[in-house]
Amino acid sequence: MKATEIISLVFSGGALLVSVVSLRFSRRANKAALLSRRLEAINRIREAFGDLALHDVVEAKTTAAIREAFQLSSLVFERSISDTLETLHGIAFRLEHKPSDRYTDRDESEKEHLRSELESVLGRMRSEAAIHG
Repeated sequence: MKATEIISLVFSGGALLVSVVSLRFSRRANKAALLSRRLEAINRIREAFGDLALHDVVEAKTTAAIREAFQLSSLVFERSISDTLETLHGIAFRLEHKPSDRYTDRDESEKEHLRSELESVLGRMRSEAAIHG
């Protein structure tokens, strides 16, 4: 083998090694970003659930937290989670704009459904983040 061929092989091997290392760092960075967004969405659902459990009424910040979680979840969680959050946002939005003293039995039922589903989706989000995180 000529010296130029050996030098060429060494540089090619070095370039391959740099590419592999870069790919590993890139994957770690992507996982970290994904986990960060998932945690943010989970925290928004915790806030919404806490608001509802503490005040027993849907407030603007409750609806906003569900909306933010929905927007994040559509990027980082399974579609079923984001679909659930989209539905829950609709319920929260409707209840937020109705005075609690004017709630009907249906409204009270939807509020309980909202509370229950927030707790359920929070569990599903935690589970998926733990499995894939």
